[in-house]
Amino acid sequence: MKKVSISIPVFNGEKTIKEVIDSINSQSIKFDEVILINDCSTDNTMKIVDSFPEIKKINNNENKGLSYCRNLGIKSSRNQIVAGIDADVVLDKYFHINYSNLFLI
Repeated sequence: MKKVSISIPVFNGEKTIKEVIDSINSQSIKFDEVILINDCSTDNTMKIVDSFPEIKKINNNENKGLSYCRNLGIKSSRNQIVAGIDADVVLDKYFHINYSNLFLI
């Protein structure tokens, strides 16, 4: 089975990010790598994310926007398959990877 990374760009996502990460961790399939790109959040997002040591964290020095963060997540992945979700998307337990959320490197 091919290894899959999941990339999550986030800006001020403290209200949803814990539930999003919990939904990723409870998947019926396991992602090989979870990458979170912090786009200069000013709330408690990173305090929440820091409680998940298994997540690869990337912090931008300045706010770069969603497209930049998505591309950075893809470039930072160690796998050829990267799924991308937003920081407010809670995955169903049986999340299916499809072309709308998949990036092939």
